[in-house]
Amino acid sequence: MQYDFAEIKELVEIAPVGVVRTYTVVYEDSYGNKLPKPVIIGFIEFPGVTGGLVHYIINVEPNNVRVGLKVRPVFKPENERRGSITDIVGFEPV
Repeated sequence: MQYDFAEIKELVEIAPVGVVRTYTVVYEDSYGNKLPKPVIIGFIEFPGVTGGLVHYIINVEPNNVRVGLKVRPVFKPENERRGSITDIVGFEPV
């Protein structure tokens, strides 16, 4: 079984709900400047899938995020989608 840089030969539909396995809250940008609002970045796993996605966790306050939180993707408007991972704006609590 290959995990890294393997050619994708088929697409498989996965569950629409994932689980936060770890996360961090970012309060400063890469220059050390305070952000107007904290940004939450999490590792999200999906049932039956090896691995997961690192992405933004949105529409939730930092003190309400936790490991085990169930989340679903929030997509860009349909007319802005390109069929890639960048179509996902972030993940929000279910």
